[in-house]
Amino acid sequence: MQSFTKLRVWQAAHRLTMDIYRVTRPFPPEERYGLTAQIRSSSISVMANIAEASASRSRPDFLRILNIAEKEAAETLSHLLVARGLSFLPAPVADPLTDRADHLRRMLHRLHDRVAGKTDKAVSPLARHDAPSPGTPT
Repeated sequence: MQSFTKLRVWQAAHRLTMDIYRVTRPFPPEERYGLTAQIRSSSISVMANIAEASASRSRPDFLRILNIAEKEAAETLSHLLVARGLSFLPAPVADPLTDRADHLRRMLHRLHDRVAGKTDKAVSPLARHDAPSPGTPT
């Protein structure tokens, strides 16, 4: 696998994380170990998991770690929505960040599906991975 820093998905995660660190600086001090820590942790975890996945020696391991990165991106999106809802981030700041976090989550999902060899566009990105395929007896 190529260096993780050359991956567009890692670059997008890196830019988002840097911006999240910048915009969370003025969060209330009482949120230092709450929302501030959570949003920073989940965003940096996306980057770290992409880097870790790039060093995987097996496809199943790569896919498992990439799935973790996707879940962390969804968590980051959720934290951004909370920050906006609590007025820690004004809409003009929060909305572009939430759009980017969601785009990152979708990038990770598409990469996962491409590596896994999935091409069926009819499968919902929110479908559970352990759910039976349509038409499969349960």
